[in-house]
Amino acid sequence: MKGRVVIDPRKHSQRQLSPFRSFDFDEAIVVLFDGAFQVWRAVSIPVDTVKRVSVYRRHVNGFVLHASDALLTSGVPDITTELRAISNAESSQ
Repeated sequence: MKGRVVIDPRKHSQRQLSPFRSFDFDEAIVVLFDGAFQVWRAVSIPVDTVKRVSVYRRHVNGFVLHASDALLTSGVPDITTELRAISNAESSQ
């Protein structure tokens, strides 16, 4: 899972996720939070897609992925509603 707080969705840099240093997974869950730490967007991205759209950066020794609008709407499963429901259930207890 990769998560990031995004205050200004228009800023590309705020959507950069921490590097992937291996691809030993089936799907990456990407969760973007708003400034109030509420789930803004959440998607499940197949490992093949992560490999294809991430870029190797030597200075971090890993593959960097940006959670762009294009990626978030490219047909990957949107799990925003499910994560919001879990988050709301947890906060009401």
